[in-house]
Amino acid sequence: VIAREAVHVSMPSAILLFLLAAFGTFGRPPTPLIIDTDMGFDVDDVGAVCIANALEDLGEARILAIVHNTGFDKGIGAVSTLMHHYNRDNVTLGAYKGPFGRNPQHLKFTQDRYVSDLTNNYPSPVKNYTQVPTALEVYRSVLNAQPARSVVIAMIGMTTNMRDLLESPADAIIALSGKELVAEKVKTIVWMDGPYNFGCACHDLVPGGGFLGNDTDCRGSARTAVNAVPPSVKQIFSGNKIAVPIGAPLTMCTEKTNPCRQAYVDYLGEYRNRPSWDPIAVSIAIRGATAMHLREIGEGGHMNVSEGGMEKWIPHGGANQTYVEFESIEARKWMREELNSLLCMPPESLEKHSA
Repeated sequence: VIAREAVHVSMPSAILLFLLAAFGTFGRPPTPLIIDTDMGFDVDDVGAVCIANALEDLGEARILAIVHNTGFDKGIGAVSTLMHHYNRDNVTLGAYKGPFGRNPQHLKFTQDRYVSDLTNNYPSPVKNYTQVPTALEVYRSVLNAQPARSVVIAMIGMTTNMRDLLESPADAIIALSGKELVAEKVKTIVWMDGPYNFGCACHDLVPGGGFLGNDTDCRGSARTAVNAVPPSVKQIFSGNKIAVPIGAPLTMCTEKTNPCRQAYVDYLGEYRNRPSWDPIAVSIAIRGATAMHLREIGEGGHMNVSEGGMEKWIPHGGANQTYVEFESIEARKWMREELNSLLCMPPESLEKHSA
């Protein structure tokens, strides 16, 4: 039987607030987290950011920064809307400002099934990427301010920003290269991998195959980034088979003014689910795989990534890498209930979702 740890809600609220802030509901300090998202391509990015905020409300996470990794200028505006909903306008935001994905609409692909709605019709301090620093600037400044080997990064989209970080040189402000900075400050990177994210979402494919010119700034970035991560940093791969359907309860468990709900309704319609690829990756980053009833396997092996983003697990090579799988059928059911429960939590709720 899979059990969920409970929080004693009978103690005075002030004491409970202190304990949640200090140790979280899993009895350990909050995880310092950076989220790197391609919000717009899919709605599971919204689920991931909303769940990360719910876990911070429960004392399990401390969101340091969120960066957007495609060139769609409004993408970071949607992130800002969600953070405003959770009363976290103080979290540092940044954005990739290169050519990849700058046009939100290409052939049948779009990044704007909910982004403009959230950005235009909900309150937020940031509406587009002209109002924030580059993702690279955010990564370097935020990481530089953290304790050694403390930060966990949830990579839930394209790999443009991580490539840029790992290839960045030392500068006048920070006397470490990006690779040195990651080695010094980052504990773990959790990748939501697979041919979609690592293959640049096929956003700029032309009919019959081949890439448009503005895809060249993304193609190959996954291979470069994964290979450049320092060996001291653990890499966990959560692939496209690691998902359960979530989101339908948002239609009735939250108010219509909730932007998390609205994004799912815009993308899917009411009472519809979407696979939870990104929410699971963020949950692993915050809680760890075991706490999410996932097994880490493949120790001693490494992920081989091609130029086009295709992957193959090599069972040797000695890299600090693993990938995850569900512990059991029951774990899938637990995961679905847990993630939906977190999505339905109102901001700053102190009620632990019931078992």
